[in-house]
Amino acid sequence: MESLLDWERNGGRWERPLYAILCGEAAFMQGQRHMAKLRALAAQLKSVKVLFPGHVTGDRKRAFFGLADVYVFPSRHESYGLTLMEALAAGKASVALETHGARSVMQAEFGTMVAEPRQLAPAIFGLLADDVQRQRMGDAARAYAEADPFSARAAQLASILTR
Repeated sequence: MESLLDWERNGGRWERPLYAILCGEAAFMQGQRHMAKLRALAAQLKSVKVLFPGHVTGDRKRAFFGLADVYVFPSRHESYGLTLMEALAAGKASVALETHGARSVMQAEFGTMVAEPRQLAPAIFGLLADDVQRQRMGDAARAYAEADPFSARAAQLASILTR
């Protein structure tokens, strides 16, 4: 959210309606406080409408992936990046904060990884500005996810744990 605010404060403008959809609920590590902070930051945005649909699963989650032009994975604490893999399987070009979970999944063919949160907005808008590149990345993302499904990784982990 801070990255979007910086983008706006530095003159960032977008000619089309722009929505950020933050799915999920507050969880561990001061989750309620973090969610309140996100809502307060979202209220300051002028050109981006932020929606908070809460926890989503199944068809509803697939519908949100279908609506998205770009998937953003800003997590600093994910060890694998399951939602990132779901976005790739949905054929979404992605922007991710560089973490262990993102490094284990992301490749330049289907997304951009950034070192710090303030770099998220420039990466997002770079993808939004190039429909051809975004489609090519989405196609590559889908192919990658189909070739390396989460179920295969889960089975591999289960095998390691049961040894």
